[in-house]
Amino acid sequence: MNETTTLSGEVTLTVVDAEGRKRHQSSHRNRVFSAGTQHVASCLVGEINSQTHWIEIGSGQQPDSGEDLDQLHELLRSNPVSSPEANGSELTFTAVFNAGEPMEVAESGLRFKYSRIESEEEVLYNRAVIDPPVVLNSNDRIRVQWKVFFDWIQLP
Repeated sequence: MNETTTLSGEVTLTVVDAEGRKRHQSSHRNRVFSAGTQHVASCLVGEINSQTHWIEIGSGQQPDSGEDLDQLHELLRSNPVSSPEANGSELTFTAVFNAGEPMEVAESGLRFKYSRIESEEEVLYNRAVIDPPVVLNSNDRIRVQWKVFFDWIQLP
């Protein structure tokens, strides 16, 4: 019996104004970088000792390929996300940001920092381009929710 696994995901942005009214909500498909796939494989074979997750929002453009590991032009980075919510073959990471100043959000990323036996690495695992960009006012809050899906297919 052969199996294949695919990774996919999406990011949902929800913007709330200073009065608590929802001003914007949109969902965007992501790009799983090669480093992200390698990271999952390392976790499965027990090479990862510990890991920390961050959600970032940025102002950059679409990278040329899945090999571009650090092309996110970071505006804000969340506090570490302690652990994702797990639901079957789906992981959900959530962070809330206070804009603090007007800005345009054109991308979001899910980043992992992890340690192996003798080293520590940080990789941008998933990235989504927000098109059209979301404009934040200085008093806005933005809730960023990343969902990562693992799909297993059994081959004959």
